[in-house]
Amino acid sequence: MRSRMYVVILMGTMFLVSCKRDQATKGIIFERKHLGNNKLQIKYRYTIDYARYTDSVTIDNQVLKNDSLTVRFDPENPTKTFVDLKK
Repeated sequence: MRSRMYVVILMGTMFLVSCKRDQATKGIIFERKHLGNNKLQIKYRYTIDYARYTDSVTIDNQVLKNDSLTVRFDPENPTKTFVDLKK
């Protein structure tokens, strides 16, 4: 089951990169929740064209250096996001 999720995430990432129509914005983390299986759930807000959106992502438990992150989104559907934690 876990390997299937990684395959889906990998395929989704490759699809987003190949389309090259995604854009980026800053998201502000407003809640962090430690899950019992060494996972961290992050809730964040971002603004696109004066509209505010809220979303969440579950990641492996790690130290986040700040309260902002890069959110990549599809301009045609801003609710479809991909969080970039590398920066």
